[in-house]
Amino acid sequence: MPTIVFVSPKAVSATSMEASDRLGRPLQFFSGLAEFARELIVERIRAGAAACSGAAGFGVAPSTAGNRYWRHQQTQSHAAFAMGGDRRSKLTEQAGWIAERLHQASELTLGEVRDELASRGIAVSYESVWRTVRRLGLLHKKRAIFAAEQDRLDVAIARDIWRAEQAGLDFARLVFVDETGTTTSVTWLRSWGPRGKPLLGKAPHGHWMTSTFVAGLAHDGIRAPMLIDTPITLSRHGTRQHRGVRQCLEDAGMGFLYLPAYSPGFNPIEQMFSKLKALLCQAAQRSFNAIWDALKTILRKVT
Repeated sequence: MPTIVFVSPKAVSATSMEASDRLGRPLQFFSGLAEFARELIVERIRAGAAACSGAAGFGVAPSTAGNRYWRHQQTQSHAAFAMGGDRRSKLTEQAGWIAERLHQASELTLGEVRDELASRGIAVSYESVWRTVRRLGLLHKKRAIFAAEQDRLDVAIARDIWRAEQAGLDFARLVFVDETGTTTSVTWLRSWGPRGKPLLGKAPHGHWMTSTFVAGLAHDGIRAPMLIDTPITLSRHGTRQHRGVRQCLEDAGMGFLYLPAYSPGFNPIEQMFSKLKALLCQAAQRSFNAIWDALKTILRKVT
């Protein structure tokens, strides 16, 4: 059975090693440099040959031959170099510090992290920082912004009470009502494009209109959707001021439950609005009537 030796195909040259090793055994060639070839390179350079002469016939660069000789001088071994991985990273021991720093100041850019590392005496490239952050499983993402007033004592107590009272609610009888604004200039702000080139888009700038979409969300779907061609705001205080609206609802046998202040996240209709606005961006309609026609189609898709 022929002996299998890992050697570069380029090592096949017009020498006595073209088809056999030093013992005359037939060779099968694969990627990599055989150990006997590494030994011969070192022996040639030790005997006084230049690196280019030491590399001749093996299909490797003179720098590789020089590195092989230097490694043998340091380790007294002809073993191959380890392959794969980021072996030379200076940030392996700094990964914990980087994770903690980005937790403390998540708005830092990778360039700023690199500058802080430099101030600690660790000079690395932008790419090294990026690879380390990627291995940590961190992504640069959009923040979900919450009202700072939620930390206020009275607001925090009201939010805790609302959470506790939810267990006693019959959600089949609830309708969550809210409004959201839309404009005739709505469009996607992010899309795919080639690196290094601007990504251009067009939308009305000086002449656009704002409309208000009002709807209720029940457990089984959307109720009473309405588009108003002017901006309005529904709030717990605004509803109290419009006593006529409140009286109409009470006459129909409906009661009111107000969400805590600064807590729009407690209203599940916000998730429906998020889907609705994404589909409106895709439709990119530029008039009030066109937006309403698009909403009729969109509301059949949103579940």
